Amino acid sequence: MNKAIIYLLSLSVFSAHANNANAQSFMGDVNGDGKINLLDFVKVVNHIQGTEYLTDKSHILQADVNGDGLINSYDLEESMKYRFNRPNIPKLPLAGVLATSPYEGEAEVALTREFVVRFDMPLSENSSLDQTTFYATSGETSHITASRLSSDRMKATLFLSGYRWPSSSKITVTLNGNKLTDVLGRQIDVDGDGNPGGVASWNFSSIATVGADKNTAVEGWVLDSDSSKGEVPVVGAVISIPGNEEQMTVITDESGYFKLSPAPIGRFFVNVDGRLAGGIEEESIEEEKWKDRDYYAFVGKAWQSVAGKTTPATLYGDYDNNGTYIDDPRDGKIYLPLVKKGALIEVKPTEETPIAFAEGYIEEADEETKELLAATSLTIPAGALLSDDGSTGG
Repeated sequence: MNKAIIYLLSLSVFSAHANNANAQSFMGDVNGDGKINLLDFVKVVNHIQGTEYLTDKSHILQADVNGDGLINSYDLEESMKYRFNRPNIPKLPLAGVLATSPYEGEAEVALTREFVVRFDMPLSENSSLDQTTFYATSGETSHITASRLSSDRMKATLFLSGYRWPSSSKITVTLNGNKLTDVLGRQIDVDGDGNPGGVASWNFSSIATVGADKNTAVEGWVLDSDSSKGEVPVVGAVISIPGNEEQMTVITDESGYFKLSPAPIGRFFVNVDGRLAGGIEEESIEEEKWKDRDYYAFVGKAWQSVAGKTTPATLYGDYDNNGTYIDDPRDGKIYLPLVKKGALIEVKPTEETPIAFAEGYIEEADEETKELLAATSLTIPAGALLSDDGSTGG
């Protein structure tokens, strides 16, 4: 730090007060005492130099004076301007919505996709969501959902609880910000009008799953993703269209080949499920017998068909300068990883869950890699992960 800054620090014996400081949070007041003074400068200096990091979220927000997402000497200099030049000290903006997924007006959204709202600063620890603050409707229908805040309180998710969005529908998601506060205890500005509180709504449309053209088809092969074994077919993988499984489901044959015919025209979503490959006849996913053996993964894909033609499920090639597609030997191929028995671990909702490599991975590795895999583990904190239905753990 240069000598001029150190000298200015030594001169800072009086405090600068913000207008209405007891009611508003403002930039540079790191410790939140309503003043900008030597105490705030020292906290920023200690953070920059690594002697004592800022850990309180509200202190971090108010220390980032120039709002660039970093705490450095530029913020210190800006704070000093407020202290010595006494300009109007800017208030810390209210928390608001940074982005949503799906985004406003997004079309052809998968029927199983959750709705996510991301905030630009953490919500308070006592913030909570329920059916009155965060919900989804289409027309006069209210949808069955479960709302959850992430552990860092930067994200709100609307889970479907095993339910699906209706196909070919306009869905409206509403968030009421009048009961939500940010990490500084202020109401959030959910609708972006600069005022606390408010209600925001977002619309998206779900993809169509009904209707298929008898002259349109999609074909391909489901293969083991481990290329060291060559092209190993995944026999008995199930390909289905969510929301229309009864009419649009096919199973891969001995070569891993499938042909979905008839198929929807244009873009549509499919599930490729390898969990029953290698299972006994008449086995079902719900029985969960696949958990007791090595099994192939379950993935969702977006495919694109062409009316009246049979097209490959996947395209890996490129287009030339004339816009002509150049075929790739991998076209139509879908690769699924083999998950070893014991790799799927249930995460505990109220205590830490240790995760290590399953024995099957270690047994197949060379001696050097075995040692690395055996020594590698991670710990999932209690309550850090959510199931597909929004419940903790799973």
